[in-house]
Formats: sequence, structure tokens, C-alpha cells
Amino acid sequence: MAALYLVPELFAYGFLQKILRFLQEQSIVWPLVIVIGPSLVTHVEIAYALVHWTSLNLVGAPVAASVSLCVDTEAIAYMFSYGLNAAISTRVSNELGAGLPIRAKNAMGVSLKLSLLVAVLLGLAIGFGHNTV
Repeated sequence: MAALYLVPELFAYGFLQKILRFLQEQSIVWPLVIVIGPSLVTHVEIAYALVHWTSLNLVGAPVAASVSLCVDTEAIAYMFSYGLNAAISTRVSNELGAGLPIRAKNAMGVSLKLSLLVAVLLGLAIGFGHNTV
């Protein structure tokens, strides 16, 4: 049920990743650092509110920590695909710019196979490891 409340985050996260990529391509990192500060403060405030202002009391701390862990794990999982996407976009652009569409097509094929491999491995890790934590 708690996962239902995270659905709006997915839309914001997708928009955020486009902005992050745009800034990282230009080696502009200070806006990212400035944005992370309020996010950290907000997380501490939410954890405090869950512990002190709700009926959850001490259970509120693990709830806040689990939400944070889920968001962080999701972000790490997305970094695989975003990193691969950035690398293959550059590679295909370079090949097309050099007038080599066959090599660009081959590079896309390799990235597709690698994406499928990573998806299968992550799926297996989640499937087999979901009861170990």
C-alpha cells in the first residue's frame, strides 16, 4: 500500500533525470549540490514528523528509513540504465557523425543486449534476494 504513494515520485524523478543529465553534460554540478541540501533537510523533517507527530511513534523511524532506502535503491538501479543510455547516445552520435551508420546500428545492438542482460540480472537478484534482508 505504501508503494502506491510513491507513484507521483516517478514522474518527478523522470523529469529530474533529464535536468541532471543536461547539467552533468556541461560539468555544472553546483546546482545539483544546492538542490540536495534541502532534500536532506526535508527527509530529516519527515522522519521527525513520522516519529513525533503521528501515532507511529518509534515505528515512524523505520518507516522513514525504509522509504529512504527504497528511493535510494531505485535511484541506484536507474543509474545503470542512465549511464548506459548516456554512453550509447555518445557512441551512436559519434558513429553517425563519422558517416558510419552500420557501426552505429551495431553499437545499438550491443547496448540492447547489455540492457537485457542487466535487466535479467537485476530481476534475478531481486527475485532470489527478496527474503534475505
